[in-house]
Amino acid sequence: MHDGVIIMSNITVILYFLYVAHDEQNAQLNARSVAQLRHTRNHAIFIVTTAARGASVSRPARWATRKNAHATTT
Repeated sequence: MHDGVIIMSNITVILYFLYVAHDEQNAQLNARSVAQLRHTRNHAIFIVTTAARGASVSRPARWATRKNAHATTT
């Protein structure tokens, strides 16, 4: 009976270490995914910010004619 308890204890320890190793692997994969998402987001923000700085926004020019002026054709 004593040997059975030791074997079960060893199996429990092995399963625990396998679980921890699997958990760490998932954590590393998740960290990598988060890092890639952050990189992509930061790159997109950089592109938009750069484009916004280079864009010039101005009011539309006023036309010389009045709003109700009639057009003529020949």
